[in-house]
Amino acid sequence: MLMTGSRKEYLLSFEDLSNICYTGEHLSNVIEKVINKVEAKKFVAIMSDNGSNVAAAPCLL
Repeated sequence: MLMTGSRKEYLLSFEDLSNICYTGEHLSNVIEKVINKVEAKKFVAIMSDNGSNVAAAPCLL
């Protein structure tokens, strides 16, 4: 999900990870691909739930 400065939300990318045993490292790779589509300098935050694997992903970027 991407939110603009005017608070409009857009679905930028959707990855079906339901059949993959994903780790923080795998998630960081998926997130990095999305960030590279937009340009890293345009991101100000990454939001997630607080599962240990999900919480670890942004730290690995």
